[in-house]
Amino acid sequence: ASYHHACLARGLLEDDGEWRQSMHEASEMGTGVQLRHLFVTILLFCVPSQP
Repeated sequence: ASYHHACLARGLLEDDGEWRQSMHEASEMGTGVQLRHLFVTILLFCVPSQP
């Protein structure tokens, strides 16, 4: 296990599950343009740990 995984396990870092779930839900009803916009928004403002 890496330092990153150890920190995730202890709850010191957030995982990207929330962003993955958001993209999954959006993919069911959004257009390509909307999905790209959401992806860019997540990258710019949500700071995913593993983009």
